[in-house]
Amino acid sequence: MFRSVGVAGSTSEDNTISGISKNNNVILSQSGELHETRYWKPPALRAPLLILTIAICWSLIALLEFLLWKSQRDSGLLFAPVIHELSLSDTFLYLYFPTILAVLFSIYWAWIDLETKRMEPYYQLTQENGALGKDSLLLHYPFSFIPLAPVKAFRDRHWPVFWASFAVVLVTWGLVPTQAGIFSVETVTRTTNMTFAVSTSAIPYEKQAKELDVRYAQSVYGIVAANETLPPYMTRNYTLVPFKPRADDGSASERGTYTAPTIMYTLDLECEDVSHKSDNSTSIVYKSKGGCNVDLGLDGNLTMGHKASKSEWSSIKQYTGMYIGYHNGGLADYYLSPLCPKSENTTFYAAFAKSKARPEDPPQDVTAIFCKPRYWRQEVSATVDTITKAPLKVLELAEKQPMEWDTFNTTEFEMNVNAGSGTIRIRSDAMPEGNFPKYWDIVARSNLTLTSKYGDLMPMVGLAVGTGNGGLEDYVGWQGLSKAYTDAYRLLFVRAMVDVLDTNFSSTKEASGQRQAISEAVVLQGLFVHIVVGFLGVVSIATIMLLILSLRRKRNLQTDPSTIASIMAMVANDTLLLSKFADLDCSTLEDLEKVVGPRRYKLNNDESGTNLSDITCADVTDFENGPISSLQQRRDRPSNIVKPVRPLEFSLWLAIPVISLFSLLAIMLGVVYAKARANGLPLPSKNTIVQNILENYIPTAIATLIEPMWILINRLLCLLQPIEELQNCNAKANQSIDTNYSSLPPQLVVFQALRSKHFVLAAVCTMALLANVLAVAFAGLFNQETVNMRHATTFQQLYEPSFASINGNVGPEIRMARSSIQFSPSGAYQGGDGLDVFLITESNLTRNTSLPAWTDSAMFYMPIFDEALHESPSETAQFEAQTTAIGADLDCSQLRVGQNFDATMKNGQISMNVTILDDSGTVSCSSFATNYLNPCMDEPSALEVLVSLAARQNATKREEETCMSSVILGWMRFREGECSGFGSVSIRQNNALFLICRPRLLARPATIRVDARGRLQVPGNHAKGNFADQFNTDNPNVLGQSNKYIFLSLPGFNFHNNSFAADYLNHFIRRVSNDRLLDPSKPVPTLEDVMGPLNKAYSKLFAVWLGRNKERLFVPTAEGGLAPIPGSRLEPEQRVFLSATMFIISEAILCTYVFVAVWVYARRPGRYLARMPTSLASIIALFAASTAVEDMQGTAHLDRKGRARHLEELGARYGYGSFIGAGDGRIHIGIEKVPLVVKPRMNSTWLEQKLPLLRKRTGG
Repeated sequence: MFRSVGVAGSTSEDNTISGISKNNNVILSQSGELHETRYWKPPALRAPLLILTIAICWSLIALLEFLLWKSQRDSGLLFAPVIHELSLSDTFLYLYFPTILAVLFSIYWAWIDLETKRMEPYYQLTQENGALGKDSLLLHYPFSFIPLAPVKAFRDRHWPVFWASFAVVLVTWGLVPTQAGIFSVETVTRTTNMTFAVSTSAIPYEKQAKELDVRYAQSVYGIVAANETLPPYMTRNYTLVPFKPRADDGSASERGTYTAPTIMYTLDLECEDVSHKSDNSTSIVYKSKGGCNVDLGLDGNLTMGHKASKSEWSSIKQYTGMYIGYHNGGLADYYLSPLCPKSENTTFYAAFAKSKARPEDPPQDVTAIFCKPRYWRQEVSATVDTITKAPLKVLELAEKQPMEWDTFNTTEFEMNVNAGSGTIRIRSDAMPEGNFPKYWDIVARSNLTLTSKYGDLMPMVGLAVGTGNGGLEDYVGWQGLSKAYTDAYRLLFVRAMVDVLDTNFSSTKEASGQRQAISEAVVLQGLFVHIVVGFLGVVSIATIMLLILSLRRKRNLQTDPSTIASIMAMVANDTLLLSKFADLDCSTLEDLEKVVGPRRYKLNNDESGTNLSDITCADVTDFENGPISSLQQRRDRPSNIVKPVRPLEFSLWLAIPVISLFSLLAIMLGVVYAKARANGLPLPSKNTIVQNILENYIPTAIATLIEPMWILINRLLCLLQPIEELQNCNAKANQSIDTNYSSLPPQLVVFQALRSKHFVLAAVCTMALLANVLAVAFAGLFNQETVNMRHATTFQQLYEPSFASINGNVGPEIRMARSSIQFSPSGAYQGGDGLDVFLITESNLTRNTSLPAWTDSAMFYMPIFDEALHESPSETAQFEAQTTAIGADLDCSQLRVGQNFDATMKNGQISMNVTILDDSGTVSCSSFATNYLNPCMDEPSALEVLVSLAARQNATKREEETCMSSVILGWMRFREGECSGFGSVSIRQNNALFLICRPRLLARPATIRVDARGRLQVPGNHAKGNFADQFNTDNPNVLGQSNKYIFLSLPGFNFHNNSFAADYLNHFIRRVSNDRLLDPSKPVPTLEDVMGPLNKAYSKLFAVWLGRNKERLFVPTAEGGLAPIPGSRLEPEQRVFLSATMFIISEAILCTYVFVAVWVYARRPGRYLARMPTSLASIIALFAASTAVEDMQGTAHLDRKGRARHLEELGARYGYGSFIGAGDGRIHIGIEKVPLVVKPRMNSTWLEQKLPLLRKRTGG
């Protein structure tokens, strides 16, 4: 019959294992009744969970192989212009999720490994013949060093442990660190098919004369003179019909290309050579094959130095050019229409000749050509940049065809080219003067004649010379001249076609094409993927073997033997076994192995439960006849009692290296972060695999190597915690002998430890968990960025800090007759029209063209090298140094009529007189020249005036300088009926604002960063204050000449009824602000309204003027005159940076490690154990001689809950100390019930007395 046991509220019928699946066998009880025997198996080793583990491995393998295939097919998985600039939500899956997944998988496998190792003694004892003590009761796999466990298991043929421990080693030290190198960031190119929308709309032919203004010609000037960025879909040789993706997929912001079929437009010239060889002819006629006869061309008889007027700007130079188009249009000086048949209405004449050195020399040869433009269209497959839309390549799809006549108004175009002006002028937001740029400012700096007996230089001559890359001598040959005009004509045409073709895509057609995207991409590294797949494959095989072994092995456990109480129940019924272990309580590990190792034990499972018994044969040495006798003798002599020990891992000599390791890692990480914070660290290698190893694998491996240290400490504390509780000799069963810390992975014990107030143990559990967080942080710690690296260098300043001596009265006064002025070129003015500054500024403001070298929107910076000759080590290099910034703003005051200011507007003329008060007294100034007023309007209108001033006759130098550098600016409003025709206009206080302004020079130190061409990459960093008084300058003359450029006005002031400017300065005021100052419907502006926009526009124009004319305005540095300037060369370089977030997390964890390690070692377990209770034999020896084990008799069949109820009903308290053995009357040390146990004496150290936190108490 069944054995009766005293368990309150429990019978044999209702003792079931709640919530745990069981394998059952039916056996016959002593009474002959059938009894169902239950078998318990750890959840981690059950078939469903192991099958799930295998499925996880295979699923991960399949996923990795799929992602690798997808990455290789698509050139990546995640794409962005700069990957590291993506948000965390976008990068989490590749930066952190794989490591998190691997860490969770390692924790999962740590559980399987722990359960396998914990169960191995019981599996061995379950064998039919039992197992030797050395293969069962003495096994301590959970406390073995993890990498050595597979070796020992293989040697002892403990196959479940071998496969489980081998798998956990692969996962922890193989899979986790290796997966960190799976992903990397590379620059890739992807090609995809897509549908494009090709524009089919354009400005209609009949509207082009009115809507196509001269802005395209001004843009060409920017392209030639200021390196203006070409418009989308245009090169210097052709333009394309615009196309874009049909659907907006966001690709327009990615680097790459679009390729689609479209139409290309271009132009060629058919030229014939009609050059004239010098002879004694008195008249030269140039004849074309088409019947043109030109007798107004160059004759080669111009002499260098001859002046067409009194001024130097009209001197004949070394070369002279000429251009004559066919059409007149009413504005051309020369035209061929009377000299050519109508069939030749596209022909133009061009000539180029070298001048004679002396008047008596014979005439020079004249290079002359007749050319006809041919306009073409061609179907092509074009490739353009996705961002700039700049054409990169075209492939011909069909032969070139003549352009349809209604696509482009070629007659109007050629008429404008010859006249240098649009035939229809409409006020718009374009520059006020509706003319083609004349290129005079560029030509004036060369050896090309600006004005001769043939008149002023034609704009096409300047453009032809400007588009060429060679010297003027290249145009002496007819082929060189033909190429120059071909390039010029083609550039004008394709730029005009940009404005004709519609970029708004108002009507389109579909076309199929391709997109190539160049971006950074997250890609999978095949080598690392295959290694990880290999690890997963081996782990799955290990799991399969573990599953097979788990299914085949017999198990004689009815419940989880995870507590001391469960082991007590297992042996409580066998008094003989207990008596044999009773004298082993104080034996060393070696003695224990000698006694227990050779004996054989077996685990039985019957109706009474799971019981352990000794089945050693009689020929094996018995306890009384063998080593036990010597143990008893040693116990009788106190001097021979073994000294207590603590775990080696808690020794002081090991504590110092551990704490030092964490401290060293924290310090090193801080040093590396500080060193990398500014400019990063150099790349360890150009090889991506090496980079992944050093930046991802090794940091993750370091983190995974730290985890086993905390796990080992954790397991030891879990082992010792119940005994630590017992030392107070007042411990409840549920906090001591029935506490379960051994069946969960160490990382997951934290919650139970906190509930039990075992805070040291909870802290160590948390550290083991943080080791996994550290692995994730280390995996994402390093990233790569491109930064400018600074290299020290020196520069030589090109100019002295002083202006050259110039004539401030010389400037481009285009409203004056040049023949009436006699002057020599001086400073910035060499005879041009002065529009260069405006054209470049317009290009900058409307088409984002870079400003001249050494210039930003407000200041000019003294050059630190010659941008024309400077050799840069790379195209992307930048240079930084401190130099002097020079600029100017306006000091203005309001004028009031009748108060030192008189102004009259009468009979179409404006005259002004003003008295200026300065530091030396008063100066009287008047208008520099006659200012004409165009007809006014009989409707609400506005008028702006700019009047330069000059001193009166016999003025002193101070008076001349004061007037020369001053200017009057005015803004007026007129109501309907206030003016008609050239009638007089009254100037009142309520309808006009007049200001007198004088430039104020600004100079201050500034740090600049420029490229190899001297273009500023960032705005200059200025010092505060104005140091112009320290700048050795000829201020009045420089400022006076700048006024003649910046305040240049058109011939005649214009009334207007709209908000478009009629002069250059107000045009740029409108560009930098709004049309408030020009709107006739708004009140007269105030001084406060004007000064902000006025100074912004003026400062920009002044800076551009200095930048364009620096060679003639500043004194060059004499050799050895100025000391070299220290500076830096900055070159973009790929560098390694540390993520600030991951650094903070890592540093916080490492610092926490240091603190917790100090705390743990300060409160480490004391020396009270003869040996560590890491094996079943060691644990049994702790309680074998006590009466506490008797309470557990008859409980072997109970599950964990039943045993807990049983102990709670008993209500006993337990302790660890000395007690009198129940069977032998001897003194033993171990676990016993209170009050039969004597509390051991606790010795506190001096440090524990001073720091209560370090005192060891119950509760951890």
